[in-house]
Amino acid sequence: MPRKDTGFTLAELNERYKDKPTSKAVYAVRGKNYAATSHFVGEKDLDKVLYELAFKRAFQKTEKN
Repeated sequence: MPRKDTGFTLAELNERYKDKPTSKAVYAVRGKNYAATSHFVGEKDLDKVLYELAFKRAFQKTEKN
């Protein structure tokens, strides 16, 4: 069944991005471990993402003070 957000099945997405660089991490949420694999496919505007992250971090620091 295709995903609602992409229109592709998980198998189709795996095949499409199998040659892209990946990063794996394990996150603990409420005592349970979850494994996540990120595929870097180059579909984001890096300048915009870095700006938003920097802005959010600066805003959070000013809220704490």
